[in-house]
Amino acid sequence: MGKGVTRVESALRVVLTGDVAPPDSLSVCPSVERIVGLLQGADITFGNIEAAVSLRGAPVEKLYHMRVTPSALDVLIQMGFTVMSVANNHTLDYGLDAFADTLSLLRQKGILPVGGGQNLGEAWQPVIRSCRSCGRLMY
Repeated sequence: MGKGVTRVESALRVVLTGDVAPPDSLSVCPSVERIVGLLQGADITFGNIEAAVSLRGAPVEKLYHMRVTPSALDVLIQMGFTVMSVANNHTLDYGLDAFADTLSLLRQKGILPVGGGQNLGEAWQPVIRSCRSCGRLMY
């Protein structure tokens, strides 16, 4: 190894996915079950929650609306997700109350939301995540 380079014995395992709109149960979506093993066990599993997570709100005026029930977050936990972006075109599909539910429910389940908040100050706050092999990461 070169001068000033430290060898790290344990590697940080990060899994990055794209849009996720989970079903209420993994059993209704057998194709998802095949990728669960790839997602679980990572230090960080990052996705984009492409839906409002709420039972509240009415559809805003637009062509397509995405919403999942709060129980769908249990599927995200089973899959191993630890961080979810809420910066997309569907988290506000059912208004601000549903967006507030999305943020709150993600946090209650231990999934860190990133890219949005109740106000600009919260939205711009970095998200810091501790992990077993790296110490801390910031988003």
